[in-house]
Amino acid sequence: PRRVPRLTPGYLRQGEGEGGARLCAASKRFRAWVWATGAALLATVIAGLTVPALRRWLATGAIGLALGGLLAWPWLGARVSERLNDMDNVTLRQKLWETAASLFRDHPLLGVGFGNFPEYYLDAMRAHRIGPVNEFGADAVERIRVAESFYLQLAAETGIVGIVAFAVFLVALARVMLRVARAPYPDTSALGVSVLLGTLVYLLNAATVTAYTHFSST
Repeated sequence: PRRVPRLTPGYLRQGEGEGGARLCAASKRFRAWVWATGAALLATVIAGLTVPALRRWLATGAIGLALGGLLAWPWLGARVSERLNDMDNVTLRQKLWETAASLFRDHPLLGVGFGNFPEYYLDAMRAHRIGPVNEFGADAVERIRVAESFYLQLAAETGIVGIVAFAVFLVALARVMLRVARAPYPDTSALGVSVLLGTLVYLLNAATVTAYTHFSST
């Protein structure tokens, strides 16, 4: 049978030197960009829903941004494509996502336990030949704490049971907040809309960030 190498610093180090520092910096920039974009969109939508006088200005601004984006696309499209194909930004997450998916396949029902991704991911990388991971430098690969995807890490840690429980929670929350959003009182309705939009932004952001472990993430 084919021999599986140990995940030693030597195995994990490809493009060593400043590669780890560049990956770390790119990851932080990408995360900050996602949060800033989501917050701006949420604030804009809430302002349009709660302040009728701003709706015409916001609509005009949205149309202007759309036209500007179309005119700038020959340049902007090339930059977006370059960013998406940038090893510093994407490759690291792909490896972490593959690791989390492998853990889920190995432990499909209950996962490896909530919060236990850091304890299992090196074994999964070794077993499934995933690597290298240089975000924190090849000599500190054990410092990785998250899979950089809420959904994949939740699946890896809690399995099918956790995924179903989370889906039930989301459905229950949406039903309650939709009722609140339809309330005849403006303040109450605004609260419901804000919670729904905030949850939507969180769920979109969660595709590339394991947000529920921010307190311990690197």
